[in-house]
Order: sequence, then structure tokens, then C-alpha cells
Amino acid sequence: MYSGAALCKANILRGVGRLNEKLYKKLVPNYPLGCKRICISNSYYPALARPHVDVIREEVVSVSPEGYISTSDGTTRHVDVIICATGYEQMTTHWFNPVKIFVKEDEIEEGDGIDVTKGLRQDPNFYLGIMTDTLPNMFFIYGPYSLIPHFSAVFCIEYQMNWIVTVLKRMRKMVAGKLERNRDQYQNVVVCVKESAQTDDVRNVRDKMKNTIHGGSVPCNAWNVDKTTGQNLTTFSGAAKDFWWKCRRVRFQDLEFNLTPATHPG
Repeated sequence: MYSGAALCKANILRGVGRLNEKLYKKLVPNYPLGCKRICISNSYYPALARPHVDVIREEVVSVSPEGYISTSDGTTRHVDVIICATGYEQMTTHWFNPVKIFVKEDEIEEGDGIDVTKGLRQDPNFYLGIMTDTLPNMFFIYGPYSLIPHFSAVFCIEYQMNWIVTVLKRMRKMVAGKLERNRDQYQNVVVCVKESAQTDDVRNVRDKMKNTIHGGSVPCNAWNVDKTTGQNLTTFSGAAKDFWWKCRRVRFQDLEFNLTPATHPG
């Protein structure tokens, strides 16, 4: 942790120049490494050191319709464009938008239905960020506890998709085997993660995140920690290789498959 922070500070100093101490102090974070997203770039800091660029750390007090910005130090500046890069809501109690299932036609017309994600918004428990025991046959990509901090999202998504495809192939094989024995008896396959496996997986992730920045124990206003609960329901607790290792093979003993009669061949 500390060696990484030292390297980052050295990179800032190298980017802005050793003689630019005033700018260097403005850019060095006052929070631990990893609390915010790490800027991986060779040109970012040198760009901030250009003569026509100003780094202003004072708070914005007001913005006028004519394009004047006043800051807390009493300075007013005129600008042509304002980019509101205020971030986004990574996670709160609104983790899931409502997803409704309509059983009858009149429910569709009236907008009534079963909100299947309602119970997941407060404390979403997910197995590998892919499945939850309350929603059979429903797969998620990049769900809770599967985001790898400071790493490519594509990596995570690819291995989750490989996992899902493997499960789907098992389901298809089960239906094909049933049809071979009785071609007049169509079946649906229902798969669900076992509650015990899901609980163990979530507990393991949470335990490994304790006493870390991503676990919420370090007060640094981290982007992936819910400000209301102090919990991190977003990121994975290990490195990218650890997540790959967990998803590389499907632990079928953690899943439960059931065949149910189909109402029609479709």
C-alpha cells in the first residue's frame, strides 16, 4: 500500500516537474491509494503543467448565466464551456431498477406485476455477482461483489459470460436427454444457486474486504462504499486472477437443477 502510494507520488512529481512544487502539492491526494479511481496515464500530469492550464482547488461558489464562475477565494473567471464531471451513483439503495414480471394480460395494461428486484436493493446477496437464490433462471452481468477495482470490466464480464454459457449448456443437455426418452414430454429446466453456497461466497468476499479501503473501514469517502450504510456491495475482494480462478469452472454442486413440465413445446 505505502510503496504503491510512493510510486504514485513520484509519478506526479515526474509529470509536473520537480521545480513545480506548488502544482505538485495541489495534485497529491489527501486520501489513501485506491480510495478513488487510479489515473493510469502518461500524459495527464504533464498536460496539467502546461503554461496555459490552471489547476484550481477552491470550491465553486456561484455560476452566472453569462459564464462567470466565482470560487471561494473571491476570484471570478469567465469560461466558454463547463463540464460537470461530478461522477455517478455507483451504488446506493437504488442498486437495481424495478424489474417486473407480468403473469396476466390485465397486469400489463394496468402496470401491475411482481417486482422481482425489490428485495435485492437493500442488501443484494449474489453468487459470483451472477445469480441470487431468489431469482431462478436469471443471470446477471457485473452484479454485486464482482467489480474488480482498478481493472478492466471486460475481463470480468467475459469470464462471467463463460460461466453462464456453461450452465446453459448443462440445462440444454438435460432437456435433450429428456426428449430422447419421451418425445411427447417437453420439459423446462429451472436452475438456482443454493442458498448455502451463496451465503458462503458473500461471507468470504466480505471477510476479505474487512480492514481495507474497499471494505469501508478506512474513512476516505470511497466511491464504491454506500454512504448510508457504510457497506461495499460493489467490488470483489481479490485481484483479477482470483476472480478468474473462481469463474474458470462451474461448481455444479453449488447449483440446483429441476425439470418442470412445459405448457407447450416452445
